[in-house]
Amino acid sequence: MTARTSSRSISSSAASTSKRTLANAQSEEASTSSVTSSTSAADEVNGPATAIRSKRTRYVPPAIGAEEAPVAVKVEQEESVIEPGPATPVRYSLRRRINGNGIANGATETESGEIKPLFKMEEGEEELGGSISTPKKKTAKVKKEPADPFAVSPRKTSVKPIKLDLEEHEIKPAPKRWKEQLEVLTKQRKRIIAPVDTLGCEENGRDEKRKDLREMMESPEESAKRARFTTLVSLMLSSQTKDPVTAEAVHNLQRNLPNGLCLDSILNATQDQISSNISKVGFWRRKTGYIQSAAKILRDDFEGDVPKTIDELCSLPGVGPKMGFLALQSAWNINVGIGVDVHVHRVSNRLKWVKSNDPEGTRLQLQSWLPKELHRTINKTLVGFGQVICQPVGPRCDLCALGAAKLCPSYRKVDPKSIASRVKVELLPEEEEVAAETNVDPTAAVKLEGPEGGGTLLIKEEDERLDW
Repeated sequence: MTARTSSRSISSSAASTSKRTLANAQSEEASTSSVTSSTSAADEVNGPATAIRSKRTRYVPPAIGAEEAPVAVKVEQEESVIEPGPATPVRYSLRRRINGNGIANGATETESGEIKPLFKMEEGEEELGGSISTPKKKTAKVKKEPADPFAVSPRKTSVKPIKLDLEEHEIKPAPKRWKEQLEVLTKQRKRIIAPVDTLGCEENGRDEKRKDLREMMESPEESAKRARFTTLVSLMLSSQTKDPVTAEAVHNLQRNLPNGLCLDSILNATQDQISSNISKVGFWRRKTGYIQSAAKILRDDFEGDVPKTIDELCSLPGVGPKMGFLALQSAWNINVGIGVDVHVHRVSNRLKWVKSNDPEGTRLQLQSWLPKELHRTINKTLVGFGQVICQPVGPRCDLCALGAAKLCPSYRKVDPKSIASRVKVELLPEEEEVAAETNVDPTAAVKLEGPEGGGTLLIKEEDERLDW
């Protein structure tokens, strides 16, 4: 009885346990289905919800064979049921990793058992954490040795021919009042003694200005050749240099070189001898090489004399169009163009005679309408006016005759307080005033009486005075 009762109780407890287990399974299945249905409903409204879990897999680009391809790691996306979030793009990371065999991915093993890596190992590379880091190569900068400032420059071989005139379609009509402007400017220019009048490059070659004049030691031909060479050297030294400094350098060469300033003296002189005499001019080191180079070229290619064409002159190192045109006018009396420097360029643009950004453009525009007989004189006229009156900074418009005549489009009123701080300018008296002061009878009447009678002797001022 007791055994039957105990077996009945065990069976009933087992049945109840099985019922509870079945109920729990059914409840779990129902909850799972409810979650799945809710997730599906949410997917229909908000789109699929995914969670990103990183999984590294080997990736080989399709265009490259698997045997030769570098190893890449692809970060893929795996879906999971979480709240909706932004999608993460696929990323690729190129790395070389060590596989389980101790061989870098992408390496190949030869028949002899030698491991041949796909990537060449460079010095400084280390395998850390299964990857190889390659430091950036630091290439040492090669310092270029500075060019010798005294180096001899060869003759220019690829010189573009100098343009002498504008094309017909480039020519513009002459300014309307240029004649009136030039007349007033020239009249005032006669009252100005500018540095170019006494210390200009042309003046340095004259016999009365020379410091190496040796009478009865050279023929007239040699003297003329020396004057032409002196003018050329003066022009080469004048670049970026004021006229007084240029004149001093030329006189130093004339006094200190063994035979004065001539072709042979430059050829036989050392760099130190030349540079010590021209050390005050701008770019004197470079000009030392230019002068020595030009002397050798003149000796070898031009029979030791200054060339007679603008293209040949501009083939010399350190010689440009301005120097070439001025050298032709001074040395050979050949007028083929206007020598335009910074003063001519500045004054011409301020007077609205031209509209140019460089001296060569100014030269071509001036030559297109200015009469050729004025090409030689216009340089000195405008240079002296620009040195004294129409200065680059603080022009003396208060002294300018063009401004007073209302002929200068760039005229501006000068503050009287600033005049005291500016360079003092002294103008010569006007021609009319000089003539009025000297308007006297140039002869003097002296009465004389002698044994044969008396008379009157007229003595002119230039005659020697009589010692009575």
